[in-house]
Amino acid sequence: MQGHMIIEAKSLARRFQRRWAYAHIDLSLDAGERLLIIGANGSGKTTLLRSFATLLLPSKGELLLFGENIQRPQKIRHRIGFVSHHTGLYTDLSALENLRVYASLMGKRYAKIGLEEILEQVGLENRPDPVHTYSAGMKKRASIALLLLKKPELILLDE
Repeated sequence: MQGHMIIEAKSLARRFQRRWAYAHIDLSLDAGERLLIIGANGSGKTTLLRSFATLLLPSKGELLLFGENIQRPQKIRHRIGFVSHHTGLYTDLSALENLRVYASLMGKRYAKIGLEEILEQVGLENRPDPVHTYSAGMKKRASIALLLLKKPELILLDE
């Protein structure tokens, strides 16, 4: 899959009333490549990631994901995984229990060992305690585990 275009942005911009969240974004990202977006608080990083996740449409420019225009996000949204500030975790459940619930909601069947392998990938194996006892970093890793259930082609991580 190397060399396959995942993100292509041309003159991308997003405006909220009178303020530009981001502007003049031109980039392309092939499969297997990584991109780190850095900037001050309020500089538009999260807004740009939300656009890449098809949760916000750009105000100007063209954004192609997997070669598809995002004006019809339902065609590509299943190929994208996005972890934001909100964890989406059931805090009274363990990470493994959260994975079971989400796998069931997604209609996917996983053997217990498959779910444990996902937790091992994020360093949360052998953690039967509820999520509300986890540190912020552990909660973020549990969110990433949920994302890995989906097996997305594009992974977007916000802080």
